[in-house]
Amino acid sequence: MSRISTSNQITQILGGSCNPKSAIEILSEIVKTNPSTNKTTVYRALSKLEKEGKVRSFSLTDGVIRYENSAHEHGHFVCEECGVVTTVDLPSTNSKQKVNKVVYTEFGVCSKCTNSTIA
Repeated sequence: MSRISTSNQITQILGGSCNPKSAIEILSEIVKTNPSTNKTTVYRALSKLEKEGKVRSFSLTDGVIRYENSAHEHGHFVCEECGVVTTVDLPSTNSKQKVNKVVYTEFGVCSKCTNSTIA
């Protein structure tokens, strides 16, 4: 059985997720199939992937650095109850300016938490 590189594993994890992940969350998924992987290896691979433009990192008000696939521009929704971070589509703009980067974050209560308070 061939061994998949840490960078490839990270790309697969982030590509298959709608939610950004911290390095620790990524590590916990990798060690399921490759228990010898450590957090230093994950951080190095994330740094390499970020320099290559394959992933991007961001930090919200909780200070946790999260990583995500950089395939398309999008914003984030942060649930103020459970802390889950999900991606959201950006509102459309008809700007004539050249935009290099957009930072868009919504804060509120996710549907799971909303439904649990109603029940």
